[in-house]
Amino acid sequence: MTVRLSAEASKAAEDSNVDLTSLMRAAIRDVSRRLDLRKTRVSVRVSPKRTIRSAGVGGFTDPVTGRVALSLDPDHPKFDRVLQVWLPATVAHELHHSVRIKRGPGYGETLLEAIVTEGLAQVFSREVVADAPILPDAVSGPAVCRLWADARRESRVGAYDHYAWFFGTQEIPKWTGYTLGHELIQSYLVRRPPESAASLVECPARMIISEAGFCR
Repeated sequence: MTVRLSAEASKAAEDSNVDLTSLMRAAIRDVSRRLDLRKTRVSVRVSPKRTIRSAGVGGFTDPVTGRVALSLDPDHPKFDRVLQVWLPATVAHELHHSVRIKRGPGYGETLLEAIVTEGLAQVFSREVVADAPILPDAVSGPAVCRLWADARRESRVGAYDHYAWFFGTQEIPKWTGYTLGHELIQSYLVRRPPESAASLVECPARMIISEAGFCR
C-alpha cells in the first residue's frame, strides 16, 4: 500500500493539530484487520470541488486499477471532524471498492451492480468506523421500492446515468443509488448472518440481489 499525501493536505491537517500521516496509517490498519488489502496507491489532496460539500471529503476509486484518490476541503466549518471521522470512513469505503475491483467481480457495469458495490462500501465503512456518519436517505417508504423497480428496469437496458442515480436530478432524488444500496445490503445481512460487508467483498451482485429479499 503506497500512500501519497500532498503538501497542501498535510499542512491543512497540521493546522487542525492532526498528523495526516499517522491518521492515514491508522485508517488503513483498521481496514486491513477486516479485508485482505491488495497493493494499490492511495493519494490525498486538497480539492474542494471533488468533495461532498456536507462531508468535506470526497473519494474516487479507479474502476480499472483500484487506485484511490481522496480529496479534502480545509474550509469546511468542521474540518477537524472531517479529518477524524469522515476521512477514515471514506478510506474504508474506497478501499472496499479497491479490493472488490482487484479481487472480486469489479465495480460493476450495470446500475444494479453499482448499487450493490456502493451499498457494500457504505455498510463496510460503518463496520470499520462505528460512529461514521452516513449519507441522508434519499427516499423512504413506498418510494424506495418504486425507485428500486425503476433501477431494475434501467439496469436491463445496459447503459445508465451514474451521476443521476447517485447524485440526483429533478427526477431522481439526491443519493438515491446510495440509499438503495444501503437498504439492499442491510436486507441481505438480516437474512444471512453472520455475513458482513467485509465477507461479501467478492460476492457477485446478482447473488446478493437474489437472496436479499429486498422490496418483495
